[in-house]
This record gives sequence, C-alpha cells and structure tokens, in this order.
Amino acid sequence: MADFKNEFSWSKSRAEKFNKCLRSYYLHYYGSWGGWDWEAKPEHKEIYVMKNLQSIPLWVGSIVHETVEWLTKLAATRDPVPIDQALDRLRKNMDMDWWTSESGNFRDQPNKMVGLMEHYYGEPIDQETFETAVTQSQDCIQNLYQNSVYQQFAGNQNLKILATEPYDSMNMNGLKVWAVPDVVTWDGTNLHLIDWKTGKAMGGDEINFQLSIYTAYCSIKWEVLFEKITASEVNLFLNQVKTRTFTVEDIQETKQAISVSASKMLDMLVDPENNIAREDDFPMTEILNFCGYCNFKRACGREQN
Repeated sequence: MADFKNEFSWSKSRAEKFNKCLRSYYLHYYGSWGGWDWEAKPEHKEIYVMKNLQSIPLWVGSIVHETVEWLTKLAATRDPVPIDQALDRLRKNMDMDWWTSESGNFRDQPNKMVGLMEHYYGEPIDQETFETAVTQSQDCIQNLYQNSVYQQFAGNQNLKILATEPYDSMNMNGLKVWAVPDVVTWDGTNLHLIDWKTGKAMGGDEINFQLSIYTAYCSIKWEVLFEKITASEVNLFLNQVKTRTFTVEDIQETKQAISVSASKMLDMLVDPENNIAREDDFPMTEILNFCGYCNFKRACGREQN
C-alpha cells in the first residue's frame, strides 16, 4: 500500500458531504483510501472507482472549467483564441471523455480519466443526452467570450494573473483548509478573485461563504488587506456576474463556521490525532432520495433507490 498518511483537512465540499450523508462521507474520505494501489483489496479498489465517478452535470462543469482555465492562461499572453477553435477543442475533449467512460477504460486510472455515474450504473443514456451536455458546455463558453470579466484578461498589460485554479490550502489555527479560486488577478492596487459557475444559481449564503473562504486564502497568500480584495461569482450558464467584498468581521464569522464544522468531523473519529475512522460510526442517510445521486449507492446496497 502507498506509504503516506491520510491527514485530516477541511474543505467546503467535505463539509457538504458530511452534512448530507455520513456513510458517503466515510467512503469518500476513508473507505476509498489506498484504493489506487495495485495491492489493495478488490472492494477498496471498487470504492476508489466509485469515489471518482462524475454525474453528467458535474462533468459539464469540469470540462467547462478546464476549457476556461486554458483560455484564461492564453488570453493573458497572446491574442484571444478564436471562439470556433475553443468550441472545437471542447467538443473533441467531450467526445474522448464519453468514449473513455462508455468503454470502461476509465477504470485503468479512475482519478485521471472520466467515468460517468450514468455509465457505471448502466442507466439509460443515449446520444441525445450527450449532445445536450455538449450544447450546455458550448453555451457556457460562448457566454464566456461575451463576459466583461473575461474580456478584461485579453491583452491587458496592467492586469497580472496570479493564479488559475491553484490547488492550495491555508492554515487556520493549525487546521488545513483547502481553497481553490478559479482565477486570481492583480491590477497593481487591488486583487480580484473569480469563481466560475456552470449550473443553477447557488443560494446567497452559500456562495458568500465560499467567496469569503477564497478571500481569506488570497489575503494570506498574497498579503493583501480584505478591503482590497473583490470576489466575483460568474455564472456562465445564466450569464450573470455578482461581485462583493468582505470585512474582517465577515472573515471571522467564516473562520468560526469552519472551526465548528471541523470539530464535528473530528468528534466522529475513533482516533482524531491519526485521522482514523470506523465505518459503523457513520450511518447511512435516512433520506433515500439522496441515494439515487450518490456515487456509493452500490457499496451501500441502495442501487435501486
């Protein structure tokens, strides 16, 4: 087995899993651990495969984010990529992902290849379903080209892109907290962080919580005062932009919420210091409707829900 430790950390997505179903949370962060190793038990390998599955809506979001990241990096250094070229690249990548998933080849590297839940569970999906996903993805890219936030990147010598989707974390009183803003820019005076969205609008409290986490991260990472940081939610599906700033009090409230959430997670462990969990301590949800959209429904014996 791999010789590295499953260390505890906090993220917004981890908290959402914890609040939705404790068994799914356990399987994602503990039951799947080590499933990538060729010496792992078959059941651990299968849980690891399940962990990496994506639903079609999540896949659309992922492929759009990858395309936007590619376009953003290029826009800062050269003339913008023609939209037809961007749409063609997107289509080819989606064709490859679909084939990889449908053929089952994703099992060879489930953390690097796309495996769709719908294919894995044998759900009825046809070419029309695929074309609908392609259309939604392409609509998001077309909206990107018309978006004022994205247009600022192109050929703007005064705007420096500090990071695009940095997989990074910050330390909050000894707790590792993950934060991955999609784009962070600096104009010489102010820092601007951007979070691309590709689906329905999130609730105000939820998106504000996420953007406040990113603001705290950016303030620590680049040593910038909160009042000099602007955070934007750019919904490419709805073609909407919402922008706000956060105060010291806002960030303190966010830190407190993270601390409370992390404490609840740690309280469930048999050995918090070593991040060791026991499956029986993490019961399955009683809300069976959740199971139909869960990666792990086969592991829980709830595949028919």
